[in-house]
Amino acid sequence: MRLVGAQQVGPEKLATTAGFTLLEILLVLAIITIILAFSFPAFSGLTSNGDARIAKTTVASSLHRAQMNSRAISHDSSWGVYVETGQLTLFAGDSYASRDEGLDQLYDLPAAVEISGDNEIIFTKVFGLLEETATITFTSQINEVTDLTVNSRGTVDF
Repeated sequence: MRLVGAQQVGPEKLATTAGFTLLEILLVLAIITIILAFSFPAFSGLTSNGDARIAKTTVASSLHRAQMNSRAISHDSSWGVYVETGQLTLFAGDSYASRDEGLDQLYDLPAAVEISGDNEIIFTKVFGLLEETATITFTSQINEVTDLTVNSRGTVDF
C-alpha cells in the first residue's frame, strides 16, 4: 500500500493513474503545431534578409579588392566588378566587354536576392577612383530593399 494524498491506494489503482492520456498528448502536439505555423514566416524572413546581407557584403568586399588591384596596377590594368543576380565577376580591363577573361574571378551570390542599379563599376588605374557615384540595389524575397553606394573616391557605403 502507498499513501497518495490523504488516502491509501493499492498497486492496482496506482498503475492505472500514471502517465498521459491520448487526449493530452494530442492537445500538446496541436499547440506545438500552431506555434510553429505562426513562427515559420518570421524565420523565413530572417533567412531572406540574411541572403541580402551576404550578397551586399560579398559585393562590398569585391569592390574593395578591385580598387586595391587598380591602385596596385595589378596586371597593368584597371579593375572592376560586374554584378548580376546570382553572380559577381571581378575583372581586369577598362570595361566588362573588353576585359581579360583569363583574370576573371567569379563569386556566387544568393539567387534569392534581386540585384539592380549600376551593375558595372570600374576603378581607375593608379588612383582607384570612379568617374561617378554608383549605386547597387538589393531586394530580398520579402521585398526589403537595401542599397550599396560607391562614391567617386571609391568609398563603399553600406
